[in-house]
Amino acid sequence: MAGDQHRPGLSRCWRWATGLTAIALVGVGFRLTYLALVGPHVKLGLDSIWYVLEATSLANSHHYSDPVLIFQGIHRPTANFPPLYPLFLAVLYRLGATTTHDYQVAGACCSGATVVLTGLLGRRIGGPVVGLVAAGVVAVSPVLVATDATVMSETIAVPLTVAVLLAATWAAASGSVPRWGLVGALAGLVALARGEAIGLAIVLVPVLVMGAPGVSRRRRLAQLGTVVGAAALMVAPWLIRNVEVFHPPVLLSSNLDSVLSGANCGPAYHGPMLGLWDFNCTDYSRRAVLGEARYSRQIGDRAAHYAADHAGRVPLVMGVRILRGWGLYDPAQQVRVEAVESRSIGWGQFAWFGSMVTLALALPGMVSLRRRRFKLAVVAGPAALATAVLALTWGDQRFVLTAMPALAVAVALSVLWLCHRLPFGRRRGASTFDIP
Repeated sequence: MAGDQHRPGLSRCWRWATGLTAIALVGVGFRLTYLALVGPHVKLGLDSIWYVLEATSLANSHHYSDPVLIFQGIHRPTANFPPLYPLFLAVLYRLGATTTHDYQVAGACCSGATVVLTGLLGRRIGGPVVGLVAAGVVAVSPVLVATDATVMSETIAVPLTVAVLLAATWAAASGSVPRWGLVGALAGLVALARGEAIGLAIVLVPVLVMGAPGVSRRRRLAQLGTVVGAAALMVAPWLIRNVEVFHPPVLLSSNLDSVLSGANCGPAYHGPMLGLWDFNCTDYSRRAVLGEARYSRQIGDRAAHYAADHAGRVPLVMGVRILRGWGLYDPAQQVRVEAVESRSIGWGQFAWFGSMVTLALALPGMVSLRRRRFKLAVVAGPAALATAVLALTWGDQRFVLTAMPALAVAVALSVLWLCHRLPFGRRRGASTFDIP
């Protein structure tokens, strides 16, 4: 009898898992189709080329050296970008995937993990239907489809971010201190993929710890300490290496100073490039003369001084950066600017429309979580963190990509809410909407 009682539940779980797998395969297929039709017309951006060269250097010499100088026979350590994505490509290189197209195909396959993780996250937030709808949104999201073919660090940063959120819901449900340690370790991994993602470990995950229900103050502090400690242990080897190698010391990435320099100068504060980033402001020719660490320190200090001297413009500039990153300020120009980052202008215009629909549909879903603060933090937290990053750096869609799967969960909540209020939904007895 007991076995018979469990069979319907197992059958439902099996059907749900089969559906999620099918959606993930659709997502991978959609991206492979994009590669076949749009990919040949897209030129790799400078960052993508850097990643490819660095991966080749790692695979052949096992040194994290400046790939530009390697062509001159010089092996000089670099911290231009965190190491996780180049290491990921280097592993692929050693396995025989040595071309840019191979890396793009690998990125398309990574999307399958993003879809599955989003489905699992949606299930924990709102139930099985929400999970499948959220997975479907991610599978066909135009902006994520293009991202997975760019040979950029978002390829792995996006699924890792979803893994952090999923692990946080798992840890909060049990209150287990070791499980929160896993959340912290995953957050540290995301920071090793994208430098600004350190905010996940030092801001968002601690917020989730403090917002988890049903935990005593003492246990909450233990969870928080475990999260911070696990994240620190994950990034410590990279930080120690940078402090020992570079003088002045570099932490996660020397690229942050370049970002700040190009975003805090005349063209980025005035005129048509307001809120954008200008390469000409980075004075890149001095990098070879000063060395990476000294160059980064100088341009970073210059950016800070410029922002302080033009403090009256900073609120306006920050506001425009945020609007640009979310596609709400001069979207036609934004698409053209972002085309240099291994993207298609035509597809970017299509993706902008999809992003606007996602944002509009996500809002009701977030409102529906207003009485469940932990779940609201899981769904809306990545978008809030991305908004802060935009304000402090510059208006680029790349900074919001890690928030898109969580927004897909909010979209799924909105869709379910709407279905429960349509006539056919009410006939099935779903006159009110409640989230488990």
